Amino acid sequence: MLSCQERLVESQLRIDYNQTGFAIAVLFSGDFESQYQIKLKGKKSSVLGEFILNRDEIIFTPIIPFSVGENYEVFKNGKLYKEFSISKPENQIQPKVIAIHPYNDTVPENLLKMYFVFSKPMQQSQPILNFITVTNCLTNKTEDIFLSLENELWNTDHTELTLWLDPGRIKQGLIPNEKLGIPIKKDNIYEIKISKKLTDAEGVELDKEYIKKIIVSERDTKSPSVNNWKLTIPQERTKAPLKIVFNESLDAFLAQETIQVFLDENKLIKGEFKLSKKATSILFVPNVLWKKGRYKIVIESRLEDLSGNNLNRLFETDLQAKQSYRTSKTKVIEFVIQSSFSLKN
Repeated sequence: MLSCQERLVESQLRIDYNQTGFAIAVLFSGDFESQYQIKLKGKKSSVLGEFILNRDEIIFTPIIPFSVGENYEVFKNGKLYKEFSISKPENQIQPKVIAIHPYNDTVPENLLKMYFVFSKPMQQSQPILNFITVTNCLTNKTEDIFLSLENELWNTDHTELTLWLDPGRIKQGLIPNEKLGIPIKKDNIYEIKISKKLTDAEGVELDKEYIKKIIVSERDTKSPSVNNWKLTIPQERTKAPLKIVFNESLDAFLAQETIQVFLDENKLIKGEFKLSKKATSILFVPNVLWKKGRYKIVIESRLEDLSGNNLNRLFETDLQAKQSYRTSKTKVIEFVIQSSFSLKN
């Protein structure tokens, strides 16, 4: 049997909060030989994070801060060991929706996905689609346009969410498309509403209800082509931006991940990309002054437009069909920065 002192040690548990009020770690007595798990009360899956043994104390740091108002259970070797709850911080900062992509009001009928960016890490105890409703403004009916996924597509910080419109309903000829039809229809207007009841990881509600309206145009049946892009080339010995104008709106996230600038074949130019609101153009500002020479812009072919058509093929392409497609991992645009002296003369 345990002594009174041992019982006291066994019962000790404390929660660490950071300066913004996030519960970022839980500490309790433990040992190296035992196996520990932390779960939301009533849930089967474990909270993802890292356990560290510091002398006779276990420190658990979750990947995403613990959620305010939720009850958690600590299991030791498969048996319930401790329980704890996360209290609300004193100074609550309400989360905001800081961006919704595509920014455009008008989107193609075969729109593939949307991105939602929040100012703080968001809750993960309830499905996100519980807080997002889509209404057809012409019929006044609620529509299920987004694909429900068990493992939602969040970034590591839980601040950026990707929602797919059901690809099976978008691709023509597939069973979901024939049974349910395309998620959004041409000439219709849809209202996407994010409920104020959606909370961040601290249990704090959004600062307001957010509404995004989209007007549906015809299907996009063409792949983006770098041959149609236009450049504004900077002068040497400046940090003026290189401007790349696309011929359409592209995927806002991929556009910032798939483009690089090189000097003399293989010297990567480091700098910052700044995408326009509608993702129709991008600026590249180098960290150092431009030099005269031959440059190339290398674009990964996985870059897509709003309909999932990439630089190699259409989203509708049947990859099983015996057809030949000219594919490449990258596309290249070349340009030259001439000497400022020669330009003046």
